[in-house]
Amino acid sequence: MQFRSLMLIFVSFALFACGNDGKFSEAEIEAQDTAWQTMFDAHDEVMPLTLRDIPDTVEELEELAADAMVEANDFHPRAQQAIADLNAAEEGMQVWMKTIGENQKKKLRERMATHEEIMAFIKAQTDFINQVAEDTHSSIKAGEALIALRKGNDTNE
Repeated sequence: MQFRSLMLIFVSFALFACGNDGKFSEAEIEAQDTAWQTMFDAHDEVMPLTLRDIPDTVEELEELAADAMVEANDFHPRAQQAIADLNAAEEGMQVWMKTIGENQKKKLRERMATHEEIMAFIKAQTDFINQVAEDTHSSIKAGEALIALRKGNDTNE
């Protein structure tokens, strides 16, 4: 009798630890995992840009903008806008990472009642990270173009 009780406790614990509770089929879990990985692939592609290219571009623009503050041209305000766009792209990544950090798959499966809810969440977050990627690429490209323009017009170099 005691052995059966221990086995029942063990089996109950094992089922609880899996976090599925039979709520989702294997096919649904596989679809969720695939969608999750697709979302993270987009993140993995853009994260290095957020860590390396955005700060480097911002730093260079800030230096060039400081030098151009007293000039009677539009470089300084254009540089400030480019910096704001770069910072907004970086902030988008931070928002996405916070949201995902608070909504890992296991938590989603515990909290959400249906496969459709989970897939809708993952799709929304995939759309969000894809927009972050687009914003990151475009803001870096614009910042680099502005740097090239400034350096091409700078007679001190």
